[in-house]
Amino acid sequence: MNRRAVGAALCAAAAFVLVLALVMPWWRVIDRDDDTGARATFGLAGGEQCVGASTVTCKDVALDGRPGARDDLFAWAGRATLALALVAAALALTLAFAGGKRRPPLRAACATAALATAAAAAATVALERLPASYGTPSLGAGLWLALAGCALLAAGAAWPVGPGDARAPLRRWGLAAAVAALVLVAWATLAQRGWWHGDVEFGERSRSPLGFEVCDLGTCARFGNGAAALRSLFLLGLVAATAAATAATAAGLAVRAIGGVAVRGWAIATLTAAGTTLVAAIAALAAVPSRDTHLGLGAWLFVGATAALAGVAIAALRALPGAAAADDDTAPARWGAAPAGPKPVLAPLGGAALAPPPPPMAAPPIGPPAIPAYAPALSPPPLHRPALAPAPMAPRPSPYCPTCRVATLWHAKRGAWWCSTCKRTL
Repeated sequence: MNRRAVGAALCAAAAFVLVLALVMPWWRVIDRDDDTGARATFGLAGGEQCVGASTVTCKDVALDGRPGARDDLFAWAGRATLALALVAAALALTLAFAGGKRRPPLRAACATAALATAAAAAATVALERLPASYGTPSLGAGLWLALAGCALLAAGAAWPVGPGDARAPLRRWGLAAAVAALVLVAWATLAQRGWWHGDVEFGERSRSPLGFEVCDLGTCARFGNGAAALRSLFLLGLVAATAAATAATAAGLAVRAIGGVAVRGWAIATLTAAGTTLVAAIAALAAVPSRDTHLGLGAWLFVGATAALAGVAIAALRALPGAAAADDDTAPARWGAAPAGPKPVLAPLGGAALAPPPPPMAAPPIGPPAIPAYAPALSPPPLHRPALAPAPMAPRPSPYCPTCRVATLWHAKRGAWWCSTCKRTL
């Protein structure tokens, strides 16, 4: 499988995973442990609630909630994520059917769509505000599928179509492995809600920018930060969004490092996203109140992993500065451009194409001009050797007249080439 086929396969897989993320549930709500009570399933635009054990009755439920800023913010964040995911899937299919060829604007659009979709998906989960009357919520597979699809799309947009620099494989694969490991560590702290820890009456409560997790008597519920203050809601949502964007750009950086091509653009994007995430995380740790909780190990691991990711991006800029600066194929010639070389001499209508005329030669001081290439017998004898008898002339194409640039004929009586246009011998 060549490079173009691999890039097209990555884009097609990204489109499939993004569409799968849209149809899979993002939240599951169960009222009882035996699944016989009220249960609900929610996606980005809405869901359904089912009630009953033997006779199940289901009805559609919207995510508008009660009128208010937090409910409206959560609802519109879900709609924006849905629209961005559809656009990203369409762009991924377009790039896949393009055959992995040189499409810089399309690749840039795919990378932008991947970053925006990942950020919107993580922010929607962080802003989640499902009604508590439905039951105990738990996070579904929608967010993880969306993040995986965005990472695949970023990798497909960054996939090189030309040959890269195959030198220093350990360095290139080491940079890619370091990027993947740091992203996994950072997102493990978010998924496990390991930033703040506290105790409740019969269990414990943990929290991260993605939301809360409350475990009480063996039953755990995970929900977002929708009920928090607006300042805390903004900071936590910003951390989740920038962390998702950093993961998408890191996927592109890893692919460029493995391929041995120029990493400047993706390294700078990863460095910018990691720096923004680090600033947002420090601001959230300083400004978000933590009542009856204490900072856990996850917060420090996240900050350390993000700072290390920024350092890896800088190392990639220095370690792979000129690796295949032009990783694409040679650009095709502009349509209508004249080819290089002398212009051909066209024959009259109905005749064959004529070769370009030979360069003009200096004429002898006496007599008609001689053309040694076509009439060796007419050339003056060399001065340092006796004149030789003329050899029989072999059939050869007629020379051009130096005056009117037309073909001449051999004149037997005059023993020379004769131009019928200007009536003179050569």
